Amino acid sequence: MLKTQSLNTVVKNSNHTHEYLFVVQFNNGRYGVGTSNNPARTIASINSGKHELIKEKLCVNRVVGIKPQTPECNLITTVSNLSKKAGDNNVIAL
Repeated sequence: MLKTQSLNTVVKNSNHTHEYLFVVQFNNGRYGVGTSNNPARTIASINSGKHELIKEKLCVNRVVGIKPQTPECNLITTVSNLSKKAGDNNVIAL
């Protein structure tokens, strides 16, 4: 079962910052947005079904981008902007 977080939950958890922000697209067309100090390892854990929020294997179709987090480019703004473009049900905050 896939757990998703509301934007309010993401805001509450945003005090725990990581160095990098990443966006991936899954084979089912949905997007995953997350932060990590080691994005490659986090993306691999998603693919293997060992990510703490995703208990099923989700195949990452492509890595849309990996960037250092900045005040202007962070988890909250990225989830919000991508949700506006792709739809709320198509974006998973990790």
